Amino acid sequence: DDAKEEFNFTVKINQNAQDVVFTLNDDDKKSFTKVISQYGSNNTVNISGCVFTLSGSNLTITTTNNTNQNYVMTFSDIQD
Repeated sequence: DDAKEEFNFTVKINQNAQDVVFTLNDDDKKSFTKVISQYGSNNTVNISGCVFTLSGSNLTITTTNNTNQNYVMTFSDIQD
């Protein structure tokens, strides 16, 4: 078998934070594009009360109700 590169991306949003913006490298952008096209629409996906919006290389994550807890989400995939 050919070796495959693994994609791992961890999002941490502190309590009371309304939004956060990440600048993605090409590999992460490709993987998030895949996640959003599979589970969302219009470059946006809603995961566990957080809205992920991809615009170019910028991934903006907005929380609708983040006053009680910190969020930690990990995305993993095998790169094609």
